[in-house]
Amino acid sequence: MYVNYSQLTAGQVVSNQTHHLSPAMVSDYVEAVGDQSHSKRADIAPPMVIAALSLRCVISDLHIPG
Repeated sequence: MYVNYSQLTAGQVVSNQTHHLSPAMVSDYVEAVGDQSHSKRADIAPPMVIAALSLRCVISDLHIPG
């Protein structure tokens, strides 16, 4: 999905990507960033892993260089 970010409007969808966060992926994230606040429950993802993946998708779909 390509969106020209110079033409974005309020409320416009900029990414239709979805992710499945496996317990292993969450564990890798927690270890990589040293997240001390994460619950040891494997069925709960830290909010920042969701935010990081969301931002990555938006940057990708908007073709923002970097």
